[in-house]
Amino acid sequence: MKKTIYSDQDFKRLIEDNCYYVDKTKVIEELILNKKNGTALFPRPRRFGKSLFMSMLDYFFNVEKNSKHLFKGLYIEKSKVFKEYLNKYPVIHLDFKDLNSNNYDSFYTKFKSLMSDIYRNKKYIYDNLDNIDKEFFDVIANKNGSKEDYEESLVKLSEWLYSYYNKEVIILIDEYDAPINASYVNKYYEKLMELFRPIFSRTFKGNSSLKLGIMTGVLRIGGESFFSAFNNPKIYDVMNSEYNDYFGFTKSETREMLEYFDLKYTSEVSEYYDGYNFNGVHVYNPWSIANYAESGELKPYWVNTGSNLLLKDLLSNIDNEYKVQIERLILGGNLRFNYSPKLSYGELNASSFEAILNLMLVSGYLTLDNIDKETNETYYRVPNIEVRNDLAKIISDITFNGRLMEIEEARSFVKCLQEGDKIGAEEHLNMVLECVSHRDNKEAFYHGYTLCLFDLVMKDLNNKIYSNRESGYGIPDVIIKNKKKSLGIVVEFKVSKKVKDMEDVSKKGLKQIKDKHYKEELEKDKIKTIYEYVVVFHGKKAIVR
Repeated sequence: MKKTIYSDQDFKRLIEDNCYYVDKTKVIEELILNKKNGTALFPRPRRFGKSLFMSMLDYFFNVEKNSKHLFKGLYIEKSKVFKEYLNKYPVIHLDFKDLNSNNYDSFYTKFKSLMSDIYRNKKYIYDNLDNIDKEFFDVIANKNGSKEDYEESLVKLSEWLYSYYNKEVIILIDEYDAPINASYVNKYYEKLMELFRPIFSRTFKGNSSLKLGIMTGVLRIGGESFFSAFNNPKIYDVMNSEYNDYFGFTKSETREMLEYFDLKYTSEVSEYYDGYNFNGVHVYNPWSIANYAESGELKPYWVNTGSNLLLKDLLSNIDNEYKVQIERLILGGNLRFNYSPKLSYGELNASSFEAILNLMLVSGYLTLDNIDKETNETYYRVPNIEVRNDLAKIISDITFNGRLMEIEEARSFVKCLQEGDKIGAEEHLNMVLECVSHRDNKEAFYHGYTLCLFDLVMKDLNNKIYSNRESGYGIPDVIIKNKKKSLGIVVEFKVSKKVKDMEDVSKKGLKQIKDKHYKEELEKDKIKTIYEYVVVFHGKKAIVR
C-alpha cells in the first residue's frame, strides 16, 4: 500500500517514495493552453498544495531535470503538450516561505542567502557563457550585492539563461507574500517594499526573456502599486472561476483516497474537513484529508500549520460590536460583506472590519455560503469544524474580553452544567442556538459547536476538556475534569430527526452512558462529584437530560 506523506512538498520525492498522489497534472496542460506567456498568481489558504504545485511545475518544465519517469501514468503524460514542454525550459524557482523575520536586517540576510543559492545553482552558465557579467554574478553568489544589484538579480539571471539555452525562462515564486506579511506585522513593511517593488517590476515587466511567471501565496496584495508595477498579472483567487479544483481535494478524490486506505467516507469527515466553496467548486482541505488517511483519527490537523500573527493582531483590537460577529461565526452563523479582490495592507486595521473579513476569506477562515437571490447579497461562513476550532483558539489566545450576546448565554449554560442544573442548562443552550443555521443538523457539527462554547467560556477556569477520549467501554463525546479533582462532567451528544423523538433519543443516550460506564476515568481520578448529561439537538432546539 502507498504511503500518504502529504507534508512532503517535493514532487520528485513524493513520486519516487511511492506516496499516494492525487493527480493534479492536468493544471499543467491548462496553464500552457490558456496562458502562453505572462504572469499568474494563485492565492490559496495555507496547506492547500501550493508548494507541491510549484514543485511539480519545476520538475515538468525544468531543462536541468530528467523527469519523464515522474509523470508516468499521470494525466499529463497523454497530453499533446507533454513532449513539447517536458524539461524544455530554463526555470528559476524561489521559495519565500522561510524569509519571515521580525526585523528588516534579519530578512535581508536571509534574502541574500536565498539569492546566493539560486546563483550558485546556475554556476554552469558562469563557466560556459561568454557574455555573462562575472563580476555581478560573483557579488550575488557571495552575498555582497548592493540593494541596486539585488533589484536587477532576477532579470539578469533570466537574460543569461535565455542566452545560454535560447529558450525563454519560467520563473516560479512560492509564498511570495510570506515576508511581506511578516514585515507588516513587525513594522518594516515600507522598507521591504522599497526592495520588492523594483525586483518584481524589473523581473516581470518588459522582461523579454520571460516565458511564464507563476506566483503563489495567501494574499492578493492590491492598492500599493505592487502588481501594477509589472503589468497586473492574471490572478486566480478563491472567488475566481478557474483552476479551483486543482487546489484541495474534490469529493470524488477524497472518497477514492479514503477507500484506498480502508477508511469510510462519512458525514463526520465532511463536517470536519469539507465546506470550502471556491466560487462554486466544493473542495476538502487536502492537508487534513491526507493526515486523516494516514492516521485514521478524526481530529483537527490544520491548527498551527502556519502563521496567523496578522489576523491575531487585527482581531485583538476590534470593537465589541465586531467581536460579537466573530463569535457568531464561530458558533455557526454567517455574515454578509463585500468581497474585495484588491485587498490592501493600508486597509488592514482594527477599524476596517470588512477588510479583516476579506483577509479571513482568502486565508481560509471563511468561505462562500450563499447568495441571496432576492437581494443579490453574498454571505460567508466558517467552512468546517476544524477551522472553527482553530478560530476559537485564536480568540482564546488573544483573550476576547467584553463577551456579548451568545457568549454570556454560553457561560450560563456551562455554569448550569457544573451545578447539575439541567433545566437551566437547556434554557441557556437554546438561547445560544438562535444563531445556528437550520442546515447545520449533523452530530459532528453540534459536537464541534459545543466544544467551541466550552473552549471560549472555560479557558480561564481550572478545567481540562477532552473530546472523543476512551473511557470505560467506549468513547464519550466530551469529558470535563476540574484540575482540583472536585468536579467531573460527561457529555454525550445526540441528534433527533424529529422533535417528538427527542425524549426517546435522550433515554437511549443515558442508557449508553450507563452501559458503557463512561465515568470510569473520572472515578479513577477519585472525583467525587460527577454529572452525566445527554444533550439532544434538533435544528435550533436542544434538550438536556
